[in-house]
Amino acid sequence: MAGHTIGTALPPTCRAGESPAGQDRNGAAIVMEDNTVFQNNRSGIRVRGSLPVAIRGGRIYRNGRAGLNLQDQAEISVSRCDIFANHKAGINLRNATRLRLTSSALHQNGTAGLRIRTAAGQIFPTRVEIIGNRIFRNRQNGILSWPAGEAPVELTIRNNRIFANSKAGLRVENRTRLVAGDNRIRSNGTAGISSWSGGAAVPRLDIHRNTIAFNRGSGINVDAGITGKGAISNNWIHNNLRAGIACGILGTAGSGRIDIRILNNTIVGNGSDEEGAGIRSDAGSDVLIVNNIIAYNFTTGILTTDCGSYSHNLLFANGEAPNCCTDQDEIPFWVEKIQYASCSGRGSGGLITDPLFVDPDRYNFFLQPASPARNAGKNIYEGSQFLSAGIDMGATGGPHAFRQPLVPEGSR
Repeated sequence: MAGHTIGTALPPTCRAGESPAGQDRNGAAIVMEDNTVFQNNRSGIRVRGSLPVAIRGGRIYRNGRAGLNLQDQAEISVSRCDIFANHKAGINLRNATRLRLTSSALHQNGTAGLRIRTAAGQIFPTRVEIIGNRIFRNRQNGILSWPAGEAPVELTIRNNRIFANSKAGLRVENRTRLVAGDNRIRSNGTAGISSWSGGAAVPRLDIHRNTIAFNRGSGINVDAGITGKGAISNNWIHNNLRAGIACGILGTAGSGRIDIRILNNTIVGNGSDEEGAGIRSDAGSDVLIVNNIIAYNFTTGILTTDCGSYSHNLLFANGEAPNCCTDQDEIPFWVEKIQYASCSGRGSGGLITDPLFVDPDRYNFFLQPASPARNAGKNIYEGSQFLSAGIDMGATGGPHAFRQPLVPEGSR
């Protein structure tokens, strides 16, 4: 059994849209609605060519290859679908032009929930939007973007829950341009978000306002990457098994492979006997660390090879340091050294003191009114509303600041 292949013909289980131009209201020329596609030897549905296709409300499962196999300039929207237990990826893109995935579940697939691949000869970008989905318990990565050629993958990921995948929740490689915001990424096997490159081209990263927690590696691991305007900013990063954020720890620093800004994150309770800095950077001055709150991490707060690459961070109770200090002029040298590992100073504007979270035992890391982190950050956001106002340290300061109370992790 081969499943459906959609090219320019209309398969019997599909219906044409009802607009006068032969397209539905969202621009799809072919619509598949409320179908069940299962137990085909190959892919459940294969889409090729540039004719726009919409798949809605389907159950696609236990197919011998991918649930959806999108190839050769395919343009497709997928919504309200349950795609699970396929032998390879739930959705596989190879040289496709566009995918918009909304309000769907990708789970228990053999390689990835979503796998994006481009060949070396492809000349046009692949544009992918992943919005409001649940991507979980896949046997490798939740989402993998792996372009091989000169054409980029432009990947936008918003408002998703990505959890319990055996490897990374989200892994991007090579010429991927990632914008990831407002996602909950937790309990994945190797990292919450992982960035890597096998060649000269490295991913571009804008990662903001995510909750990244309880992953069995680092919360964010950047072995190669360059941040864009959004930087790695305003994330809640807590209770990951290794570092909260790790950069260049596999020796990939230098030669333009890492250029990262880490701004206004709240990084709490990461680490274990294996390792556990709040932020670890082996990439020296190529990683800028400003306006973060870093507290209760297992070994140290900031571990970096360049002690001049950070400023205006609040560190508290990392490693074996005691819960101190109210007088910033009387902090013992040894306390400071534990917070900053091998570095001897806090940097300009640095604080070592209790940030006064609202309720850290319930993962509520908003700041109490009296928090010393309020209005203590550095304004590094040119052209923003903060030019004439104070800025908080941590995830509640800066352009992407969290404004609403955090829902406790245990309540979901």
